[in-house]
Formats: sequence, structure tokens, C-alpha cells
Amino acid sequence: MAKQKAIVELLGDWVESYKLLPRYMEILKMKNPGIVVHWDKDTTYTSPSREIFNGVFWAFEGFKHCHPVISIDGTFLYGKYKGAILIAVSVDANNQLFPLAFSIMDSENNDSWGWFMACIREFVTQRRGLCVISDHHPGIITTMSQIGSKWIEPFAYHCFCIRHLASNFNTKFHDKILKHLLVAAANENQVFKFQRKMETIGKINPKARKWLDDLPVEKWALAHDGGKRYGIMTTNLSEVFTSVLKDNSFGATYFYCVNSYFAIRRQLAVQRSVCGQSFTPFVDGKSLFLWDQGRRS
Repeated sequence: MAKQKAIVELLGDWVESYKLLPRYMEILKMKNPGIVVHWDKDTTYTSPSREIFNGVFWAFEGFKHCHPVISIDGTFLYGKYKGAILIAVSVDANNQLFPLAFSIMDSENNDSWGWFMACIREFVTQRRGLCVISDHHPGIITTMSQIGSKWIEPFAYHCFCIRHLASNFNTKFHDKILKHLLVAAANENQVFKFQRKMETIGKINPKARKWLDDLPVEKWALAHDGGKRYGIMTTNLSEVFTSVLKDNSFGATYFYCVNSYFAIRRQLAVQRSVCGQSFTPFVDGKSLFLWDQGRRS
């Protein structure tokens, strides 16, 4: 009881926090030109002027400067009123996290994932060939395989998070050695090395090999993905945010977290631009490495 009273004193009660959402969104739009905010609300027959909150989606501008890869994840929120937060994160030109899009919904299900991904297509990007990395949540699988949507090939390619895949694999076969071999095979970037590890799995447990063979190999193996996932094998990108946000006051934590991301990086970009540097430190590092390799050869 003392803890709850302290939370109310510092951050307001649960009802008040939902009332603050429209204000938060207005501040976001005011301070971040180009941001998109989209509400999902219903009205009642008895009180047409009264709106019922179903969800809210918001996204930052800048995805055109990122890799064509999106990591998505969802988690439930703690609190009096249960809900879920859905998150899409990308990687910028400096190979750092780019918080792309967020949504607060009543729950994580087929409808909420369908609405969230439709909002990304409508308000964020229409780019073809996007790679979406996720776990095996049924709502995501349904959305990414829906005929007629902009999330099926060749508009987008769905890849599995290898950490979640390995967890499901281990749950079924209960063998840590096989699990480690699966992860090693998934991370191999050469086909013949991938194949050798798969043969080892088959020798140890033919059923485990059959289970993996039944999965589309391009969805989980780096050697067969055609470079679409840019070497990103897990949903750790998005889980960084969900792990922080679900355990704290969403409003305060979210604003401090995202503000630090954008403020610090904006300052770095301005400094490099003033110094006449056209590329990010990550790109410069890659160029230097390639130059050194060429000199050595």
C-alpha cells in the first residue's frame, strides 16, 4: 500500500496516466516535426461524444536513413489496467538502435498486431523488400502471411529470431548440445559450413534435423537469407526497449529514454557535419578496415 501511494504521489494514479496520453502525444508532435500519431478509438451509442480508447500508434521520421530491417516485439504492461506495448526498432547508418514506432494496445493479439503493422505501412514506410525479424507470436505470423497485405514477399520478408527459435527447439528436444549446434548453424555465413552443422544435428537426432528441415531455411539461417537481415539474428533490438518500459512508469521512462537517444545523436551528427565528415563513425571504421585489408593483401 505504501508503494502504491508513493507511485501515485510521484507519477499520478492509473486513471490520470491514461488521461495524460493525449497531452504526451501533442508534446511529441510539437517537439518532433514529422512525427506521426494515430489513434484507435470507438464511440458508444448511448454517449456519442464519449470516446473509448483502444490504442494509439506513434512513429518517428527517419527510417529512410536506416537499414531496411525492422525488429518487432511486444510485451504486457504492469499496472491496474492491463495492456500491451508493441514496438518496432530499426538500425541507423551508425549501426545503432533507431526507435521507429510504438503502440499501446489493450492486449497483444492478432488484431493488435494487424493494426500496428498496417499503421507502419500507412504512416512510416512503403519500402519494398523490408526484412521483419520477430518471434513466433501467432498474431505476427498471421499478419506477416496475410494474402493481399504489404507484408508478404516481395514487399517484405519475415525472418525468425534465432534466440526464440532455439528456445522452442530446446523445449521440444531437451538437448543443449543440439541447441548450441542450431545457433551455430544459423549464424554461419557460408553454406558448406552451415550444411556440415546440419549434418551433425542429423547424426545426433534425425527427428531434430527433420524439424529444422520443415522450416523455411531462409527465415532462420544467415547463409540462406540473401543478406536481407543484415546479420541481425535476434529481436534484441526491440527487447531493449520492452524490458525497460514494462517495468517502469511508461510516460516518464519513455520520454527520458527516447530523448537521450535522439538528443545525443543529433549533437554528434552536427559536430561531424561541421568538421566536414560525410559518413558515420561506423561507416568510416568499415572503410578503414577494408583499406587496411587491401593494403595487406
